[in-house]
Formats: sequence, structure tokens, C-alpha cells
Amino acid sequence: MTRRPLLTPDRPAAVVTRGCLKFMAQLADDAVDLGVASPPYETQRTYRRGYRLERMGWLAEWAPVFHEQLRVTRGPVCWVIANTHRGGRESLIVERLKVALDDAGVYVHPNYLYERYSTPGKRRYARDILETVVVASKSWPLPYLDEKAAGGPPKHRRGGDFSHRTAAGGRVAGKPYPAVERCMAVNVIRGPVGGGHMAATPEQSRLAEQGQAPYPEWLVAPLIETFCPPGGVVLDPLCGTGTTLTAARRLGRRAVGCDRDKTQTAIARRRLELLAREMAAGTAEGVAR
Repeated sequence: MTRRPLLTPDRPAAVVTRGCLKFMAQLADDAVDLGVASPPYETQRTYRRGYRLERMGWLAEWAPVFHEQLRVTRGPVCWVIANTHRGGRESLIVERLKVALDDAGVYVHPNYLYERYSTPGKRRYARDILETVVVASKSWPLPYLDEKAAGGPPKHRRGGDFSHRTAAGGRVAGKPYPAVERCMAVNVIRGPVGGGHMAATPEQSRLAEQGQAPYPEWLVAPLIETFCPPGGVVLDPLCGTGTTLTAARRLGRRAVGCDRDKTQTAIARRRLELLAREMAAGTAEGVAR
């Protein structure tokens, strides 16, 4: 029996109810352009299946998933994760994952920081508003990189000519500062989260908020613009309610997602159907930022 392709010209997005490793095992090497995911933050959620992995147990469970996602992805894989804190100790899963990837020969790139404006918490000695986006790839240079796609116009006037210091501390004059119309994006992605801020429209935001651990469309938009070519394919094997997928479609990319929870994939399909109708009618909003 011939398997129906996941994506076709008439079907630019697809959602499958299946475990992430089983789903990705069916994909060819380099099947997609960009990988995005947000795995469980250790013990912060049980995901209705008694999930309780921490530290090295977490790493043993999720490092193989990252490697499998790398296998099926031409470009980088970007994971939204954060360390947890218990009894005065930080879990360091971000650092553990990056070291494990580096030890395996993976190209580990500088993090993005996810800065979310939310309600005050009771975290330790300072309000905790940062999470991490780990970025890694199996090759360098990347097959697609548009470092200015998520950037903007200059905020300040041009200064003087370039100069730099030598290893001995002396200063060397450089070339004139170039005129630019659009600057590189920074590696801090910031914005509001919570009710009404998760997607471009109130209905989409309401559906997104039914996720077990949702994040806003504006978080993944810069990753998609920077690392996935227009018309390329974005894969989220832990797609939840489909935020990565709807952001990809709003930005002119195709999208594939899977999740083992059928209640979550049903919402993701609903969101994609709503967006497809809006796009067909010419009323679709861009990613709210």
C-alpha cells in the first residue's frame, strides 16, 4: 500500500497523534528544514501520565529524542527548555543537554533567551522571567540562515569608524561603519504571555491556552524566519495545541507536528483548520508580537 505523503500542495500542514520517536522513525534523513520542540520541564507537569523525570533521568529520556530530530532535520533543532529549582538547587538540564550534545559531536550554537512578561512569581531572590532556547545542528554552515529576517531598522545613528584592540591591548583603526537598513536580530525574544497573548486572534489564543504547557506564537516566529526558508518545512514532534505549526503557516512555511495526546492534537488540527479558512479568505493575521 502506498503511504499518503504528509504534505501536499493542497495540504501544507499535518498533525499526527503518535509518540515522537515512533513518528520520526518513519521520516527520512533531512526530511524537514527546521525542528522546534518544547519537552517537559522535568517534574513541573505530569502530562496525565505520571511524568516524573529529573536531572540525569531527564537527559537519558530526551537526549535521544533531540538526536532523532537532528537526523530528520537539515537545519538546526531548537528546543525551548528551562532549568527547574528545588530546595535551593538548580537542575542544570539546559547545561547537561548542551554538554551531552557537544560530547556527541553536535554543533551547539549560542542560546536564545525567551523573556516573558507574566504575573509576579515567588521565585527565590529575583523574579524569574527567562527560559532558554537551545539551538544545535549536525552541520555548519547552516543550509539556510537569514540573520536579519527577524531584525529591524537601526535604533541609533551611526557612530565613528570601526576599531578593535589587539591581544596586547593596542587599538587598531578599522573600516568606516557601514550604512544598514535592517539590523541582525538579537538573541533575546521577549513579549507578553498568558490570556489573550498566545496567538494572533482571540479564538486562536483561547485554543492555544488549552495546551498543557503552551507558549506564544511570537516565541517561535524569529526561529522560523531565521532558520527555515520560505516554503520550507517546520517539524514539531511535541506539538501540543499546534502553536509552532500555526506560526509557521502564518510565515509562509509548511508544518508537520505530532503529539501522543489526542486531546492536544485535536486542538492543533482545529487551529490549523481555522487558520486555513482565514488564509483562503484573505483575512489571516500575521504573528502578533
